[in-house]
Amino acid sequence: MYMKNNKSALKNDDFVSKSVNELVLSGCVIEVPFQPYIVNPLSVATQKSGKRRLILDLSTLNLSVKKEKIKFEDWKIAVQYFQKNDYLYKFDLKSGYFHLDICPQQHTYLGFSWEDKFYCCFTVLAFGLSTGPYIFTKCLRPLVKYWRKNGIKIVLYLDDGFGMNNENNECIKDAEFVKQSLLSAGFLLNEEKSVFTPVQKLEWLGIIWDSCNFTLCIPQRRIDELFQSIHNVFREIPYISARNLAQVTGRIISMSPVIGNITRIMTRYCYMSIESRMSWDSYLVLESKSFVISELKFWLDNIANVNFKTLNQYSQSHVMVYSDASSIAAGACTVELESKIFHTMWKSTEMLESSTWRELKAIELALMSYQHAFAGKSLKWLTDNQNCVRIVQAGSMKEKLQDIAISIFSICLQKGISINIQWIPRGENSKADYISKIIDYEDWGVSELFYTFINDLWGPYTVDRFASSRNTKLERFNSLFWNVNTEAVDCFTQNWSGENNWIVPPIYLVLRAIKHVIACKARDIFRVGRWKQNSDISDELSTLKARLPEYCLSSRSLNTRKKYQYAFNAFCNRKINELTSQGKYELRVDMSDFDGNKVFAKYSSFLVGNVTTKYKLKIGGYSGNSGDSMMYNNGMSFSTKDRNNYLWSNNCAVLRYGAWWYKSCTHANLNGQYIKGGKKSLKGLYWYKWKTSHYSMKSTVMMIRKLN
Repeated sequence: MYMKNNKSALKNDDFVSKSVNELVLSGCVIEVPFQPYIVNPLSVATQKSGKRRLILDLSTLNLSVKKEKIKFEDWKIAVQYFQKNDYLYKFDLKSGYFHLDICPQQHTYLGFSWEDKFYCCFTVLAFGLSTGPYIFTKCLRPLVKYWRKNGIKIVLYLDDGFGMNNENNECIKDAEFVKQSLLSAGFLLNEEKSVFTPVQKLEWLGIIWDSCNFTLCIPQRRIDELFQSIHNVFREIPYISARNLAQVTGRIISMSPVIGNITRIMTRYCYMSIESRMSWDSYLVLESKSFVISELKFWLDNIANVNFKTLNQYSQSHVMVYSDASSIAAGACTVELESKIFHTMWKSTEMLESSTWRELKAIELALMSYQHAFAGKSLKWLTDNQNCVRIVQAGSMKEKLQDIAISIFSICLQKGISINIQWIPRGENSKADYISKIIDYEDWGVSELFYTFINDLWGPYTVDRFASSRNTKLERFNSLFWNVNTEAVDCFTQNWSGENNWIVPPIYLVLRAIKHVIACKARDIFRVGRWKQNSDISDELSTLKARLPEYCLSSRSLNTRKKYQYAFNAFCNRKINELTSQGKYELRVDMSDFDGNKVFAKYSSFLVGNVTTKYKLKIGGYSGNSGDSMMYNNGMSFSTKDRNNYLWSNNCAVLRYGAWWYKSCTHANLNGQYIKGGKKSLKGLYWYKWKTSHYSMKSTVMMIRKLN
């Protein structure tokens, strides 16, 4: 496949020739005596500073490259580590991509030709490959983990690193440690862009980080570039280039990390105009008093006033507000402010508006009613309209809705109100339907044995801050969603002081939980242990681990007989034997596949023997619609990878990836490996009589109950 070079490369032919020669001399590119499988076009990208970069246009190849997902560490991660009066340093890797070699068999896909004289292939990771950022970030992750494991607070976005420490001398050591690590790993540093001498104010990712004032701001050069772009648009009135207007809008949006959602709200009319273009090179006709011009004037007049972000000490939400609107009226109520209630009837013309307009108007009118009480406060606003959440945060492309969004923004700006708007389900039925389809991967808890061990050391605890009605350890608990008997939704809206808090947060909320403990001056009882990528989380549990029973730290699937006998609390064989030997029990197994189909199997007789019988299974009395797959296992003892009680010479527990009442292996495997996508596997969770195959199911639930 042969493709001609792009115009940008032909216009910069001297630069391209020089760059190709340098790449050949460095070994990043090799000349080949044959035409590569793909001859990709060359391009030249010109940066704002005027610096040019040679790009291999791999748009055709990228269509066949597997898309990979990755979460980059950017300013949002850095701001969690950034603290007042920190000392800062940064580094930039020189030609970072070129440090990564491409296997020789793949060189032929990274080919190009120049001046029709010779063919070349890249031997290293080339700029233009869609998976380049993914590959490069993954390769540097071990270094980041290594630094954080050594107590260094650092963030790496592609080849741009940013580190900090509260002590100057320690920061000097950190910076030197990071520098030597990079050099030892074989990376080349861009000395011009790197700052290894600690300072308290520097620019990283286009943002100035000032630890003395504890603020973020946009560099003046970026402000000047925005002003120049806006003035260029003004000079074109009334015929404005769609491309130039898009450039202005893009520069405003790029300032969101500092300025916030105002960048989206106050560019909506610009986007409306851009969307109406015929092509990027077409012209838009705008009047001097149009909303687009008003938005651009707003940025000229106010950019200096909003170009800062003060990183105050973490504070909790002061007030929670619920609002709703029907076809005849609107209402709102507060939780903290003595349950004040807002209500108004709609005019006949307002009744004809859309439900989104009414819901948004309700927020505006309620905010206006409460503005004095809310002044200087942080609000958590709950609405059952998802469109309202998006519009308050980012504006709307519809003029009527955009006007209300701007009004809400103006009220908050004038009164110093911080509003965090979130969606909640409309009613109990729809809420149940919504929640039933949510997979909450953070809905987990520690075992009762572990909790008892910790409670004996530092209890008694009074409230469980991260829980649900299913896994709470205490009568009083906070939950993510509304649960039966929950004391509050979102524990971060609660004051934790005066309580002995049981705190077992999801990993991504650990830092926020610690900050909330400090903000509330709460009793800091339970800390999470060391995690490789979070250097400033306490490692008390690392030392505590040695004092815990071994079985508290084990997993369930491929384990030994001893762990199945004792380690899994209420679900261990010993416990099941104690239950089922006290009377007649029945077993029900509920199953579902990845297409939404559900079946069940019910056995009127279910008994697990004691240890002398090797936990022999006695089961019978099948009914249901799944087919009887468990009768095959009747009379068999329980087998694990280290205890074979089946009738086959091979190790069924290893082959089926879990312990079970195996015979010559099994027709039902509910302790196997969870495999997504409905694949067929002997290691999966299968019920052979349902699918007449080893289809790995989406979910299985085993339940027992005592019969009267």
